[in-house]
Amino acid sequence: MSKSNLNMTKTDQIEGQAVTWMARNLSGNISPEEKHRFSEWMKIPEHAAAYEAITHVAASVDELSEDLLAEHFEAELNELEAASRPRRRFVPAFAAMAASLVAAAGIWSFFLDQPEYLESHYATLVGEREAVPLVDGSTITLNTSTAIDVSYDDRERRVAMAQGEAYFSVASEPDREFSVLTDHGRITVTGTSFNVRTSNGETTVSVVSGAVDVLPAGGDHVTLLAGEAVSFGPERQGAIKTHYDATRVLSWRSGRAIFEETPLVEVTDELNRYFPVPLVLAPGVMMDAPVTGEFDLSDPTTAIRGLSVAMSLDVTQDDGRIVLAPAEDEE
Repeated sequence: MSKSNLNMTKTDQIEGQAVTWMARNLSGNISPEEKHRFSEWMKIPEHAAAYEAITHVAASVDELSEDLLAEHFEAELNELEAASRPRRRFVPAFAAMAASLVAAAGIWSFFLDQPEYLESHYATLVGEREAVPLVDGSTITLNTSTAIDVSYDDRERRVAMAQGEAYFSVASEPDREFSVLTDHGRITVTGTSFNVRTSNGETTVSVVSGAVDVLPAGGDHVTLLAGEAVSFGPERQGAIKTHYDATRVLSWRSGRAIFEETPLVEVTDELNRYFPVPLVLAPGVMMDAPVTGEFDLSDPTTAIRGLSVAMSLDVTQDDGRIVLAPAEDEE
């Protein structure tokens, strides 16, 4: 290899490192240890010059070029994130593109020395379900109206769950824990299967296999085993373990809702999570009337008809709602 080729390879590496440091500095999440490493890295004149050059390029990006760079950067990231590909090094042109996009957006953090690092957002609409395969071999199945953010590094796999419900099948990695964070606490495992639902001001965790550690916000640590569940939130006085009916809790994964002696008002609330037109109980309906049955969540018309027949209710549509009222007595 010629001397000029060796110098080019070294230059490429330094520019790639400069891009990485810019991404870390702009992310707002740089640790004190990383700040020290960056300070040491900048003491080398070639490093400082590369970082200054990248900064100058980033500052000159206008709105039109941001859009063009985003397309190129996204394509490169898709290739880098593919598990079957070896890590690719940055070339000078791509280094400039990446730095410009990071400076313009101010939110993307990318590690050259941690190719598995990834941040992704997933969401479903009302009535939708989606299976999300992760790069570590885990799978998250999202239920209706659910939103999550997934992030990876070499120390932790983390999911922030803003709303909804999801089933987690986590690939075992004893040295890298898998955490789910909701507004009400933190769920941690190394490899297992469990269901998480956050709604009505609380989070419920139901374990299918393995063990799950739960730490409610402001509460005591709880360890759950297969068949156990716990609900926690600000309105609950402590997190108490219970046993749950897996057939009913997990029926949504096959597109069904199963009820057994469930109050009618709770049934309609549950079905409203999946149906685009909300169900409303009219005055005079017995809210606590027990309902036992199985409903197809992909077929609202049949489900509502079945519910109305079983509970002797009349169905009318009014102002974007489906109203269930006591059936009029036949003369």
